[in-house]
Amino acid sequence: MAIISGCSGGNDNATPEPPEAAAVSPTPAPPPPPPPRQPAVVGVGREGRDYGSGPISTPVAAYFSTRQRLVFDVEIASAMKLYKAINGHFPQSHEEFMEKIIRANRIQLPAIPSNERYVYDAAKAAATSSYDPKDPPLFVEVIQ
Repeated sequence: MAIISGCSGGNDNATPEPPEAAAVSPTPAPPPPPPPRQPAVVGVGREGRDYGSGPISTPVAAYFSTRQRLVFDVEIASAMKLYKAINGHFPQSHEEFMEKIIRANRIQLPAIPSNERYVYDAAKAAATSSYDPKDPPLFVEVIQ
């Protein structure tokens, strides 16, 4: 009388997968979120921030605020409108904006903290029919 026991007497075709193949490949990490940015409007400049209020600091803050308003609301707005009138469109890249609007018109952008930079959004500019200094295509972005 023969008694057969065990599992090896059957089908040996099912071989286990090597541990490397069984491991699930890691999913790629999602892209990092875009750096925080805010519209380049009055108040983004380094000068005139956090002076508080008082008989000396209020006029100083107003002075810097007025300088920024002239740059953002008058100088850049005028240059952008003139550029569009001549070319039929707004600048189509950040480099073109810096060259044809800022440098060509000798506009001095307000100083910003060293961990920030100005960024021109050409897609936003192209989607608008006229330049609005309250909602500009120019942003201040935190460098990461």
